[in-house]
Amino acid sequence: MRESLRFAAATLGCKVNQYETDRIAKKLLNAGISEVSFSSLADLYIINTCKVTGETEAKSRKIIRRASRINPKALVVVTGCYSPADEGCLLAEVGADLFIENSNKDSLAEVALAHPKIRGLLSDSEKGVKGTKPRTRALLKVQDGCDQHCSYCVIPFTRGAPKSRDQKSIILEAQELAQSGAREIVLTGVNLGSFGRNRPEEDCLESLIENVCKIDKIERIRLSSIELSDISDRLISLMGEGSKLCRHLHIPLQSGSDNVLRAMNRNYTADQFLERILTLKARIEDIAITTDIMVGFPGETEADFERTLALAEAVSFAKVHVFKFSSREGTEAAAITARVDSPTKNERSRRLIELAGKMMGSFLARFIERRMKVLVETFNGEDGSVIGSTDNYLKVAATGNQKMVGNIIEMRILARSCDKLSAEVL
Repeated sequence: MRESLRFAAATLGCKVNQYETDRIAKKLLNAGISEVSFSSLADLYIINTCKVTGETEAKSRKIIRRASRINPKALVVVTGCYSPADEGCLLAEVGADLFIENSNKDSLAEVALAHPKIRGLLSDSEKGVKGTKPRTRALLKVQDGCDQHCSYCVIPFTRGAPKSRDQKSIILEAQELAQSGAREIVLTGVNLGSFGRNRPEEDCLESLIENVCKIDKIERIRLSSIELSDISDRLISLMGEGSKLCRHLHIPLQSGSDNVLRAMNRNYTADQFLERILTLKARIEDIAITTDIMVGFPGETEADFERTLALAEAVSFAKVHVFKFSSREGTEAAAITARVDSPTKNERSRRLIELAGKMMGSFLARFIERRMKVLVETFNGEDGSVIGSTDNYLKVAATGNQKMVGNIIEMRILARSCDKLSAEVL
């Protein structure tokens, strides 16, 4: 028998997937199983998959194959947004041993430990309890599922209808995270703004934020992503001066063309998007607005793409995640025949990424010579540097020490380097 079993986990896709992987890892750690990097030899590999695009689907399959090659005797468990229909090909073609649906993901650790490949290796060392590594920033899933049915998106089929957690259980988990060292809580969900929908006002997202704000030791609350229609005046007020709610919102745009937005089943126009963002910027000083934009949606013309570039520039996003349309079987968009060819998609992606880089550079440059409060997240002993983030999600590096980790430190921004800022500790 081994002295200690080892597991490795890989996560693709969204912060919800990352949160769920963290929960699985915590259970395994509490059972006494040691965690190693995914490139290391392990007895158990867990791959939390994503099917949002063809690229992430291909990456998921590649990682499953990689685990099987690293240790052919290991138990390889696949979960995430692959559907039950994918189970057969996953097991037969890429070397997975088990497929566990999203709806059963919370039982993955128990199922894996009961599997013959693992059960026979368990020793007394796996009966103890090991604590997890403290995290300065912790994800907290409050909601799952989506019924928006954007025409390109497979998530309503893989995650199901919206489901909100009980607020009491969320608060309890937030308190536990605070006790374990978390100073920033990232509220996340598949469609975060739908939290508490059709419930009394005291169960809405804004109410949840107010209650998490009351928890001792929690110094920041961040929202992972939110739709434009879910940004209420009350939410904007909660982000006011002195609030724990971070001045950063990730709001998917997808396109700046009304024609494309309608075809995507998005529930806003380009003008409505711009108007709301300008309101946010007017009311919240130095707020960072980040976004997702898709290029090459079926039927997107050059004029449509030019409108997207113009709107992005008018908003002046702090960061843009650019991705190319990828047909997903079963979605409305998969049936649209007017496809944009790959060279055109690649060229539009390149142009948008170039604009995104310029906008990010302009946003970061605004803060040079400014004093900023930075939550220090990591320390590098090799070069004596610390890295952290401001409440408006600027990555900052400075010379520091291990004792700074987990604390909010005032720094003066000195210069910009790519997507980070360098600073000195005051």
